[in-house]
Amino acid sequence: MSGEYDESVAAWARIAGIGRAHADDDIWAFGAQGHGRTLIRMGRVREGTAVLDELFVAIGSGALSPMMAGWVCCSCLEACREGFDLPRAIEWTRSANRWADEQGDLETYTGVCLLNRSRIRRMLGSWDDALQDADRACVQLSEGRIHFFLGAAHYQRGEILRLRGDHGGAEDGYRTASQHGHDPQPGMALLRLAQGKHLAAGAALRRALDETADPCRRAELLPARAEVALVEADAGAAAAACAELEELAESFGSRLLRAEALVLRGRIALAAADPRTALEPLRTAARLWNDLESPLAGARTRVHLAAACAALGDAEGAEMELTSAREVFEAIGAQDDLAGLRTDGHARSPLSEREIEVVRKVATGLSNRAVATQLHISEKTVASHLSHIFTKLEVPNRAAVTAYYYEELALDFRTFRVAALGPRPSWADIGYVTRRGMPVG
Repeated sequence: MSGEYDESVAAWARIAGIGRAHADDDIWAFGAQGHGRTLIRMGRVREGTAVLDELFVAIGSGALSPMMAGWVCCSCLEACREGFDLPRAIEWTRSANRWADEQGDLETYTGVCLLNRSRIRRMLGSWDDALQDADRACVQLSEGRIHFFLGAAHYQRGEILRLRGDHGGAEDGYRTASQHGHDPQPGMALLRLAQGKHLAAGAALRRALDETADPCRRAELLPARAEVALVEADAGAAAAACAELEELAESFGSRLLRAEALVLRGRIALAAADPRTALEPLRTAARLWNDLESPLAGARTRVHLAAACAALGDAEGAEMELTSAREVFEAIGAQDDLAGLRTDGHARSPLSEREIEVVRKVATGLSNRAVATQLHISEKTVASHLSHIFTKLEVPNRAAVTAYYYEELALDFRTFRVAALGPRPSWADIGYVTRRGMPVG
């Protein structure tokens, strides 16, 4: 835990060796799990997971006592989290569930075990079960003295509630986690982003990244950092976060991190007004999320694909991507994501019909003078309309107004008729931003 990995791995290997020498499988397993986890922390992920794979074979064969087998299951699942190895975590969780069912009345899933199972269930979209596990973990861990894991359980609870759109419950979870010594980032920052408070989100994530060099921790924070950078139209920061995440994905051999990096790469291309380049990384990411059985991440990737398709004039393709995403959001109860898919055109827009006309013209790349000419009004009137539009939408510039148009007006979920809205826009001056966690081309 203090980062002295060379000494740690040697000590764990010695413990495992003692177990081997005395034919004591429990002692061997205790040493092996520590050995494997330390190798993962050192970045020697493949070596570490090979050791842990051997442990699961031992559990399945009945070589370990029930208490040690249960403890090793939990430790291995924690190792999967640290190594961002979602496929192995899913496989091991299912194996552990089968093993636990065979133990009869033995209380196998306690404390940290429940916490890790909750994390897997959250990734799989089983949020009711994940929340139940997190609640049970909070109760059981509160009876012990290891407050770090209690804080992690409350953080996990906050994550599930945030994804379900319960902002108040999520904030309570993050604050309780912080009280028990667990950094509430990146969850709290993503909550602030969903609330429209990107400045607070950015400051918190910069602080968290500045104070850690640990690759596991940085890999947790970087996707959220890039997300906020895209909202702030800081292409350099988003690209830097993405590049570091790509390096970590290669180092860990993690398909999960690779999928996250690919999504960011696609979104950065959209931000650079290059939707054609965005398609390949987004398509690859969507396939990876499907393989990883991660429905929420896959559906969100489809929303970004819809933005790219719409930008390229493929209204039908964009509609299909949005339809698929919406079905997933509804199935798992992702309320904030659903709120980002508008189903009623601009009926709820705060803008007047004339202001919508101005926005539509601005979105095609026209200057104030050209807008005035086409609408038969003065250039001063156009400037006045834009001033009122900035105020109503709470946006700072024309690029953000254009982004609003392509989210709220052009991408009407029911009709989705891009061609009927006038000529295709010039993308040269369009910034790619995110509102309520949803993309805007």
